[in-house]
Amino acid sequence: MGQRERIRHVLTSERTVGNFTTRLEMKKIMFNDRYGLTDAVINDRKTETRRVIPSEFFSLSWDVRGNTLVYENADGDFIDICNSKYCRYKIGEIVAIAQSYKDAGVTPDNIVSYKDDGTPITAIQSPGWNNKMFTKPDIHVWEKKNNKFVYVSLMPHQIRITGIRIERLQEISDESCLREGVHYIPKIDRYYFEHRDK
Repeated sequence: MGQRERIRHVLTSERTVGNFTTRLEMKKIMFNDRYGLTDAVINDRKTETRRVIPSEFFSLSWDVRGNTLVYENADGDFIDICNSKYCRYKIGEIVAIAQSYKDAGVTPDNIVSYKDDGTPITAIQSPGWNNKMFTKPDIHVWEKKNNKFVYVSLMPHQIRITGIRIERLQEISDESCLREGVHYIPKIDRYYFEHRDK
C-alpha cells in the first residue's frame, strides 16, 4: 500500500450556468488565487483538480481495486472510496466556485447571513467581502410575495463534478498538468501557473 500523503482524488468538472434552487445548501470548492487558479476554472482552462484523501481513511482496512480504493466497513463489505464520506464531492454534484463577495459581484448591501438574534448581515459587513474563506455559496431567505423560503445564489460560477479517479501524486501526466491550469508563459519560456502577488 502507498503512503497516504501521496494518494489523491482527481476531480474532473465542467462549468454550469443557471440558478439551482431545488437542492440542499450548495457546497463550495476553493482554488488558489495566488496562482490564478480560480480564474483558470472560470475561464475553462482548469478542468481537473486534486484533493488529498483524508488521513482517517488510511486507519481503516483498505485496498486498491482497479483505479480506485476500497475499504472494509463494519459488516465486512468493501466500499468504493468515491461513494463514501471520504470523498467530499460526488459525480454529478454541482458546487460553487468560491470567491469573495466583492469578486463575485455581490452588491455591498445584499444580505448574506444573519446574526443569532436575526439581524441581517450585508455583504460589505461580512468578513467574506474580501476573503472567500468566509463566504457562503447561497443563502436561504424568506420571499414575501410567495410566502416561502427560497435559495438565493451568491456565487455566480458553478461547476459540475463529471468524474473522480484515484491516483498517486507523482503519476500526473503532461495532459493532466494542462487540465490543472498550467499554461505556457512566454515571459519565462515555460509552462507554469500564472503567479499573482496580492
